[in-house]
Order: sequence, then C-alpha cells, then structure tokens
Amino acid sequence: MKLGQAFSSGFHTTSRFLAKYPALVAMAAMELVVVGNVFMRYALNMPLRFQEVLATMTMLVAVFAIVPQLFVSDQHLRVNIIADRLPPKIRRWGEIVTTTITLVFMCVLTGYFIRLTIQVYHRHVVYETLQNIPEWPQYAFVAFALILVSIFMCFYLFRLFKRERTQMTGGEGGE
Repeated sequence: MKLGQAFSSGFHTTSRFLAKYPALVAMAAMELVVVGNVFMRYALNMPLRFQEVLATMTMLVAVFAIVPQLFVSDQHLRVNIIADRLPPKIRRWGEIVTTTITLVFMCVLTGYFIRLTIQVYHRHVVYETLQNIPEWPQYAFVAFALILVSIFMCFYLFRLFKRERTQMTGGEGGE
C-alpha cells in the first residue's frame, strides 16, 4: 500500500468517526436545551436565558461536524438536472470547477469570520441575555470550522484532479 493511499484511508476513517459522534451529541444537546426551555417557560414561567446561544452553538457543531462525512460518503445534496445530461468528461470538469468555486467561497467566508471575530473581541461585545459572556467565541468557532471545511475541500479537489489525470492517461478509472 502506498503512503498516499494509507493516508487517504486513515483520513477517511478518522473523518467518519470524528464527524458522526460530535454531530449526534450536539443534536441531542440542542434538543435537550430547547425542550428544557419550553418546559421552564410554560410550566414554571421561568425561561432559560442561555437557550438561544447554546442552541445556536450546538447547531453549528452538528452541521460543521457532519458536512465532511456527507461529502466523503457522497450523500450531500446535489442538483444534477443539467449535469446528468452532459458527457462524462464535461461532467467531471464541471465538478472540478464547482468545487473550486465552492472552495474560493469558503476561503472568503473564512476571512470574513476571522475579521468579525477580531472586531467583536476588540470591542468586548457581550450577549444581551447573558451577563458578561463574550460573543467572540461563537464567531471563532465558525471561523475554525470553515478552515477545517476548506482544508477538506482542498483534499476533495486534489482527489478530483487525481481521478481526472488517471482517466486522461488511460489508467484504471480513478476511484
């Protein structure tokens, strides 16, 4: 087994394991917080003050944890109405172009969230509902998650180029 294949296999196995369980834990935590808030608000007339912040954070964790797993297992949402009618070579290059555009968008969005994190940190912005709890960790988490998704998109784009090069040289089907 080549070093690249071993790394790729280990990366996919680790990605599947790390993506599945944090997403499940985050979804369960989000459901508990929301149900707990409904109970506290309507049964005891004492709503939780931190529910919105915690629900938002757990939703972000769940989404960003499961996205790489969906890409690896090819279960992400695709709209292929036009692409399915194209010849295979054009379809492959179309996937490379759309992945490159997505990667550029992720990099721009990452830069925006890094800048936003720094601005919120320097202004000492705190949540209105939570006393003295800063807002910048939420933005930092999103920036970190976008960096990880961008790195994953680079690996995915590399795999697409490798598959196209293999097919151009007449090798065995790529993947």
